[in-house]
Amino acid sequence: MIIADTLFLAFIMIVIPAHPSDGVIIAWEKIMGTSEDDYYGYVASDGKYIYVVGGKSRDSNTNIFVAKLDANGNKVWQIEWGYGGLELPSGISIYNNIIYVSGWIYNSTKWSYDIFMLGIDTNGNIIWQSTWDSNLNDMMTHDLYWAADRNIYACDKGIFVVGTTEHYGITKIAVLRYSHSGELIWETTWRDYSKATSIYVDQDRIYVLGITSSGYNKHTVVLIYNLNGTLTHTIEYEKRFIGKGIVVYNGEIFLCGHKGETTAIILKSDTKGNIGWIYSYSEGDGCIANDILIHKKSLYIAGDIERSGLSPHPEIFIAKITLHGKKVWLAKIKDDDQRSNPHISISNSHIYTSGRIVRLESSGDIFITDLQIDDDLDGLSNIKEKELGTDPYNRDTDGDMFWDGTETFIHSDPKNKYTPLAYFIAIIIPPLTNIIICLIKNYKHDQTPARTKKSNILRKNSTNKAIKNIEC
Repeated sequence: MIIADTLFLAFIMIVIPAHPSDGVIIAWEKIMGTSEDDYYGYVASDGKYIYVVGGKSRDSNTNIFVAKLDANGNKVWQIEWGYGGLELPSGISIYNNIIYVSGWIYNSTKWSYDIFMLGIDTNGNIIWQSTWDSNLNDMMTHDLYWAADRNIYACDKGIFVVGTTEHYGITKIAVLRYSHSGELIWETTWRDYSKATSIYVDQDRIYVLGITSSGYNKHTVVLIYNLNGTLTHTIEYEKRFIGKGIVVYNGEIFLCGHKGETTAIILKSDTKGNIGWIYSYSEGDGCIANDILIHKKSLYIAGDIERSGLSPHPEIFIAKITLHGKKVWLAKIKDDDQRSNPHISISNSHIYTSGRIVRLESSGDIFITDLQIDDDLDGLSNIKEKELGTDPYNRDTDGDMFWDGTETFIHSDPKNKYTPLAYFIAIIIPPLTNIIICLIKNYKHDQTPARTKKSNILRKNSTNKAIKNIEC
């Protein structure tokens, strides 16, 4: 019995952890795709529904699919679009109950690629479609499987799209502005040997993130345009930093990307290129920060962690960082599957995450995961704490030295500081008392006086038998 009681106490210590979460709690996950390889995975939310776009393979061709999910991950509708060739998505954005999807499509007449856009209502009806052809190869990505750049931005000023044109190996950044009905307002391109990665619109300025090359050196550039398409500022950053995502807040620029192939980088910059701070994160064989959003005056970043022997990128990470560059939390999403290039959308303390997943003995699919934010790391999501009436930014709301998540786990009231203490006393005291009594009994048997050497031997043998017969 003493062994059983000890194991019980050990179990109590294990099942009530001291650190229940790393910042997010998985509510649900859905996998979408076909038996063939499927590509990409972009997500957006309007606060009530989640919309995901991906590339679905069929007979060696790829069509676009767009799906609408409810808050529990149940599919409301799914549509497909394409001409039976190669159509691949590059982003999704929502404004005023219209879902805007961008990507690139193969033009079989000209043997080249064009940029396309779709306008879809919330019932899944395609209300307009538009393509842009520069008479060159017009693309939005240069990585068939794993691209996760944010290439479209919809707001009250219109629809803004960024891509890359290519002709005989010479690439340029292309910036397009459309009306909400899909009419092209203006277009512009910038510099040879440059590629676009992301776009963001803040007030009356358009911020385009890209990569430009000089010889064998690549470095990140931010182009700032006014709403008429006039380039007003050009910012170039150090050579080894490769930018992937951009957001702007109060005139300050926040970028995510990577340095070399080993370190994820998040940095703050002004419009002159002066660096305010840099946050770096490295683990495994390398990290890349792919996507960045700002929500309630905090930065949220999604990226990859590489591991030896599993390629490409078996893990993803989600991090929350303050506007001053301080980490609030960093969570890793890992299992036996290989995930990569996450794309995120945030709504009501949910981080909806999508990307490409390769499961064991399977081809690539699209995943969509609902991650609920847990800011105080107590094992209860902010949403659950709101339901319970506890403080989502204080892991011990009632100040009784037991975390809210722990108290909820043991069916105690996290708002009553006396309940968990009595609960733990009721659980721990009986087995602990039993263990102490057993130890005292065993000690008394060992202290029996010995008369002679022979009797001492007999005493020792009898004591052993006595110990074995004690039932505790």
